[in-house]
Amino acid sequence: MRMISLAILSGGCIGVTVSAIALVTAAKAHGVTAAVAATANAPMFITFSSLMLGCAIVLLFGEILDLLITKKMNRLTCTRFAASALAVTACFILSFAIVPPMKAMIGDIHTSEQTEATWKTFHESSRIIFGIIILSSLTALCVPGFEKRKL
Repeated sequence: MRMISLAILSGGCIGVTVSAIALVTAAKAHGVTAAVAATANAPMFITFSSLMLGCAIVLLFGEILDLLITKKMNRLTCTRFAASALAVTACFILSFAIVPPMKAMIGDIHTSEQTEATWKTFHESSRIIFGIIILSSLTALCVPGFEKRKL
């Protein structure tokens, strides 16, 4: 459960980021401004954010279930839990604090300078959050590979 959620979170965020970069680059090559091209990517970003929220909830329950079953903590397990908690927190921040205002602004992004500046602020915040989700979910996904196993 948790590994699938972490894989979707890290791979999905990387996929959305790469897709957005490719689409903006292609649009700029055809004379479209970067701001207009970036706002055209918003539906992809908003749709993925709802999937991220579901994965974050599954990840949270998976980590809690693993903690209740194994009942042992070491540095690697604590690192994994901390990385998972950071990923879940970042997903919640993205889904509840950043995406709703961005979704509300989609039709009015370029109507005023203030709206465009607000959109840009949310966009920059989402880029940081995406980076946090990628790094923390990859960390939580890879840390179990370093644990010693009994044969």
